[in-house]
Amino acid sequence: MSGTPTAVTAEDFGPSRHGVHVVSFEDDWGWYAYGHHANRRLLAAINHETRELGVGIELREVMEVDDIEAGVQLRWARNFHINFCQELAWDWCESNTPGAVAITVVHP
Repeated sequence: MSGTPTAVTAEDFGPSRHGVHVVSFEDDWGWYAYGHHANRRLLAAINHETRELGVGIELREVMEVDDIEAGVQLRWARNFHINFCQELAWDWCESNTPGAVAITVVHP
């Protein structure tokens, strides 16, 4: 149901890859990861996910590892819900907000 608050789990961000649950943006090079992670583990998960999707070579053609690392942002989110496109959505918040969940945004 659109807009209904939902409990969020790591699995909502995809299967575990190197201990990181990561999902790519639909329309652009970028990823969301559940939690905050060391860059090395995060990069391994992104590499794994792009190879699974068959775009690993294309990714390497458009950006370097340094580009990906420069796009890492440690954020916090709450009010998880399913939007009108039937996708998981949330509101960004501060780390001390009740119910805040750590989310890593990677947008090179």
